Amino acid sequence: MNDPIHISTVLHTVRPQKGNRVSPSTARRRRVRKKSQNKLIELRNNVGIRPSLFKLEQTRAIKEVLNTKLANKVLYPHGLCIALHDIIQIGESFSFPGDAGTHTSVLFRYIVFKPFEEEVIIGKVRRSSPDGVWVTLGFFEDIFIPEAYLQSPHRFDQEENCWIWEYTDGLETHNLYMDEREEIRFRVCKIEFNDVAKRAPTQDSEELLPMKIIERFVTCQNGA
Repeated sequence: MNDPIHISTVLHTVRPQKGNRVSPSTARRRRVRKKSQNKLIELRNNVGIRPSLFKLEQTRAIKEVLNTKLANKVLYPHGLCIALHDIIQIGESFSFPGDAGTHTSVLFRYIVFKPFEEEVIIGKVRRSSPDGVWVTLGFFEDIFIPEAYLQSPHRFDQEENCWIWEYTDGLETHNLYMDEREEIRFRVCKIEFNDVAKRAPTQDSEELLPMKIIERFVTCQNGA
């Protein structure tokens, strides 16, 4: 087995879907739609337990701290942290002068979301712009389909603010609107990781995201 990964400072919070902020308890119950999008990574971390958690059994307290620290965070280059899978080893606990808490070295496995290239995923249109389409999976929404990766022929409707795929079945042309919340299939082209701490104050938040998935549109879910 490979050496465990020591958690670094490259942890960034992913913007949750509006009205659906992710809590550690929600993360523990979450399941990704396709198992292939999940993977287990082995991590080691020095877990600090505050005195307010001393009333809990040690393993439970460690789980609470780890999920609070990692859930809904991007860990470079492994992906979006979803939930704690299990704890492999708990080391000795230490206290330091001036610190009322305890510190324990913990080896554990965490579930992370990172789809593989060329994987086909089902999502919903979040919003559209002349540059392309933003897609959401519900728990992750930093997914972008550039205009060049949409099915051709296509055009952008300024009034409807959505893209239209001019689908031809050989006999006639059908205008398939990629409306907001429309379910679509898309194929993963690449995944970009960025250090958002280096983002300029005036830079668009969607130009530099901690984890951004670039996709190619495959088809609508309405049978076309």
